[in-house]
Amino acid sequence: MRSRFPGTCGAALAAAIALLLLPAAASAEPEPFGRECVPNAGVRFCPSSSLADRVPTFDGTPIDVDVTLPPSGDGPFPTLLLLHGLSSNKGEMTTNQEDGGNHFTNVWFAKQGYAVLTPNQRGHGNSCGKVDSRTAGCERGWLHLADQRYEVRDMQYLLGLLVDEGIADPGMLGSAGCSYGSAITLQLAMLRDRTRMLDGTLVPWVSPEGTPLEIKAGYASCAVADWVALLGPNGRLLDYEFPDARQSGTPTGVAKASVGSGALALLGTAGYVAPPLVDPSADFQTWVATALTSPPDSPLLQGVVDELLSFHSAIGIDISDTEPAPMMIQNGWADDYTPPEIGGLRMYRYLRGLDANADITLQFADWGHARSKQKAADAIAVHNQATQFLDFHVRGVGVAPKRGSVTAWTQTCPTSEPSAGPFTAPSWHALHPGEVSFGDDAAHTITQASSDPGIDAQIDPVAATPCAEYTGNDAPGVAVYRHTVERDFTLLGLPTVDLEITQTGSYGQLIARLWDEAPDGSRVLVTRGVYRTVPGQTGHVTFQLFGGGWHFEPGHTARLDLAGTEAPFFNVAATPFETQISNVRVSLPTAERPDGGEIVPNSHAPPERCRRFIRVNLHRYASRIVVRSGGTKQVLRDIRPRTLRLNVSGRHARVTLHRRDGTIRVLKRRLCRWI
Repeated sequence: MRSRFPGTCGAALAAAIALLLLPAAASAEPEPFGRECVPNAGVRFCPSSSLADRVPTFDGTPIDVDVTLPPSGDGPFPTLLLLHGLSSNKGEMTTNQEDGGNHFTNVWFAKQGYAVLTPNQRGHGNSCGKVDSRTAGCERGWLHLADQRYEVRDMQYLLGLLVDEGIADPGMLGSAGCSYGSAITLQLAMLRDRTRMLDGTLVPWVSPEGTPLEIKAGYASCAVADWVALLGPNGRLLDYEFPDARQSGTPTGVAKASVGSGALALLGTAGYVAPPLVDPSADFQTWVATALTSPPDSPLLQGVVDELLSFHSAIGIDISDTEPAPMMIQNGWADDYTPPEIGGLRMYRYLRGLDANADITLQFADWGHARSKQKAADAIAVHNQATQFLDFHVRGVGVAPKRGSVTAWTQTCPTSEPSAGPFTAPSWHALHPGEVSFGDDAAHTITQASSDPGIDAQIDPVAATPCAEYTGNDAPGVAVYRHTVERDFTLLGLPTVDLEITQTGSYGQLIARLWDEAPDGSRVLVTRGVYRTVPGQTGHVTFQLFGGGWHFEPGHTARLDLAGTEAPFFNVAATPFETQISNVRVSLPTAERPDGGEIVPNSHAPPERCRRFIRVNLHRYASRIVVRSGGTKQVLRDIRPRTLRLNVSGRHARVTLHRRDGTIRVLKRRLCRWI
């Protein structure tokens, strides 16, 4: 019979069919960035083993990056960036342990099915950080402090390369990072499918070969959402209000002197910092010097604030035309570098103010920078939950925590004592429905001399010992407020200070420290905070401390100190000031509900959003439906099966379904929730 495919077309088709019938050849092993992979800890490790293995990024700067692949498969894989902290290196995120170490490592995530990138950020390690790594391409390879135009774009470029190589799945890209790496991760999530160009414009994110890309989710540990709030807090964030993106710079805050100078010292030995006044986008040395020496209203200082908020902080990214990727954010209660108010909580309140249903969840634990206890059990707990979050949003498997939900563990002393928890809540404010309050109306004067120098030096987080106990009399000039604990309770949130002030002189500062004072007079620091006062300020002031998760025992004393100086942690005011304070009230948010005694309802709650209708799916005929809400009662009779929309009022609704067979079903609905 004559072929229906004459000539060369028929021969080609026959050859193709013959090839399909041949036994499949073994697929080639993937080689990310052209490297061979070796077995390691049950996965495949594809390291950058020499300077020649580095990958030139978008501007030619060589980036030292390792890749870890799942035990088998040739891709494309769900792919995760795993990013280290400031003055650290990629080794922070890698392990040879078969169990994945603290469950936040290359091996752990590769065993979950991810291709994992662990780079040295530019200016770190062999990415131009070490002196002997500064070969061609490193001429301006210094760090830019997590800049969207540089470090963030570097990460997007590396992911794009692996997409083009067929290693990374373009629809399954995620990022996770600690501290400095968290700042990059949160910016990737806020940008989502956009790239910040060197001129500051935003363009669609595409791979080098043109594939459209986006981050599906970001997990930030020891999180940095706002560099201005980290380096110089001003005390203006209130957790029951919605901050705007630039709140941390108005007014400029009180510099964390030991943190800024300490970071410079570390980077001077372990990284590549731009020479002063050479690169305005990376002038870290000048920024720190300006923060430590300039008055709060200095135009030079405002320029630093503008730079950090515009190009280095996730909270400053415009999202008016896009929805950020889902985020899970962790901070440590005792972390004085990146406490809750500058990381997860600030971003949470900001995004929830823009969209009450924003996809953001929070974690708080005894894990982070100093003074955290770095508890291994806490780390594994938060990282396991983070894995579930990433698996759902990046890989599309499992179940994620509900939007807006919060999980917390407490601080404990001694460090060997396990943290209490987890405490879980559907929202931040549902975590602490009660409060314990105390204070007095007496007037006090706070000045630069209001300090306790002997204690101040010991509690500087750069040198402080976790769980250290301190003794001594009340320092002259420091206002002290005490409350003897009647019943045990758990502080779980941001302590609030309300007071009246009259400010004279120049810019000043109120420094607050919350202690747990034992019956023998020894005390342990729970948390601290600072509030920037401005010339001529009078009237009522409310500010909050950094946050804490701490169990107070009966017979102990909750003690709050208000001072004007705490050196070397906070910068000393450059010019004299005097602040008259009175009518001081301290409120400690509690995990326990009001008990009619010592614990009262939380007086610093946010607005609630209340539904004014509910839907009920009626699957069987109902002879009568009774709806009770807001003190009113509705009765509906002879209702056929369907979806009902019922008007309601108040804070709760109760729906009683009376069926024809005599059975009764009761439905309860909560109508209001904090946002």
